[in-house]
Amino acid sequence: MPSLTYKGLIGFLPANGVFVYGANAEGRHGKGSALLALQRFGAKYGTVGFSGRSYGIVTKNLKAGFVDAQGRVFERAGERSVSPELIKQEIVNLYDFALLHEGLLFYVAYTAEGSNLNGYSAQEMAGFFAQNPPENIVFEEEFAKLVESAREKCPWEPIHPELSPVTANDLFPEKSPCTCGKHLDKDAPRFYAGIGSRGTPEDPFKDLFAKIAKGLAAKNFVLRSGGADGADSFFEAGCKEVGGQMEIYLPWRGFNKNTSKLFTQRPEDFALAAVHHPGWPNLKEPVRKLMARNVRQVGNKECGDTLVSFVLCWTPEGKGSGGTGQALRIAKSLNIRIFDFGKNETLEEFRKYYKTL
Repeated sequence: MPSLTYKGLIGFLPANGVFVYGANAEGRHGKGSALLALQRFGAKYGTVGFSGRSYGIVTKNLKAGFVDAQGRVFERAGERSVSPELIKQEIVNLYDFALLHEGLLFYVAYTAEGSNLNGYSAQEMAGFFAQNPPENIVFEEEFAKLVESAREKCPWEPIHPELSPVTANDLFPEKSPCTCGKHLDKDAPRFYAGIGSRGTPEDPFKDLFAKIAKGLAAKNFVLRSGGADGADSFFEAGCKEVGGQMEIYLPWRGFNKNTSKLFTQRPEDFALAAVHHPGWPNLKEPVRKLMARNVRQVGNKECGDTLVSFVLCWTPEGKGSGGTGQALRIAKSLNIRIFDFGKNETLEEFRKYYKTL
């Protein structure tokens, strides 16, 4: 049973917090916690699941006969229109997602008092959540007691114990103050991009970039990289050596034999990539995926991503060429500081900057 709880209503979240709310199948976020998710935490109208800094679980249907994007048919409408079995499955999906993103905290918006728009009581909803919640699920403290009571009455088997947590975190907007008193923003991870040309010289950059990655991991920085040979692999190796957090974005599954699970680009990533690549209309689909992958390394404000604090890279003569140049163009447009070690003076510049972190 998770040990973290919060008091009262959710107004703000820590930088690694996700707002979990009940939604209707159509994604019409017009009332209750769904409206709050839309207004404050990045939920998108017409969608459910993970979006921005929110995660919506389907607990109600508005129109009988509605068919959602997964092909599920909702026969009933109004209160208690979604079956307990389907709600439990929605929560299983949430818990799977939480297990794969253990660096995030998922704040469940249900409380022990008041009514729910879906027609289910607080006790019934607590029972639905009692299916072995992961440690990074955060309940309101009185609702947590209902969940624990439900677990004692009907213990559950662990959900998908074979899942391996991803060391990468999904990306969020800038930090917000936490009101629960148990999480401090200073402990929240920060992000940087460690990328570069496949032709990055091993001497001296293999050891240098690994050393930098180790030091930044100790400062609670999360590495974002792309799984390519050269600079990407040097940063990744250093981060792995000390158990640091990483987000390794791939253009497709198994790219360069990398096992990262972050291989899906969003439509907004392709849109931003098109803006910053001068030859976009002439690019073939695999290259477009590579360019969209580079968007993820920096962050996409349209998706509510936290942007990297800075970019570390190597390009020939420090000219920002090749595929790395795509990430650098995006970073420049966002006024993100870039340290290109292809320039002789960059090492000393970064040494001074590192001392300020």
